[in-house]
Amino acid sequence: MAFTEGGPVLHFRAGAPGVRLTGATGEMIYGFSPGWQLWKDVGFEGRTVRSEFPWPSPNFNIPYGGIYQLDDLLLCLAGEMDEPKNSGRRVGIALEVEVALKQSAAQGGVKVELPLADRSLGLDYDWFR
Repeated sequence: MAFTEGGPVLHFRAGAPGVRLTGATGEMIYGFSPGWQLWKDVGFEGRTVRSEFPWPSPNFNIPYGGIYQLDDLLLCLAGEMDEPKNSGRRVGIALEVEVALKQSAAQGGVKVELPLADRSLGLDYDWFR
């Protein structure tokens, strides 16, 4: 994406990474095969070289997820959206609904009031199953 006097411009090229964010000291790239990659400019033997740094796991590589997340971020910065679709607040509500559904099912489908009164419940999730 380039920023011009007329506003942001988005370019799509065959074979290009899904997202490429370039800054003054490095860049982040989202490619469909490798997922997210982080490159930083570092000093080495008196010169500056761009080196790849490990990306923290788990490295979700769902098609187009990076593009949608970037679009949400840019819409928020432009004032066109109050919060990203996957904001912490929204994820918290979704998790509470999931816990309520599990409680309801365990009790034969009874109605469970939200917000949950018992906040000690949680979910066990295995990232790599």
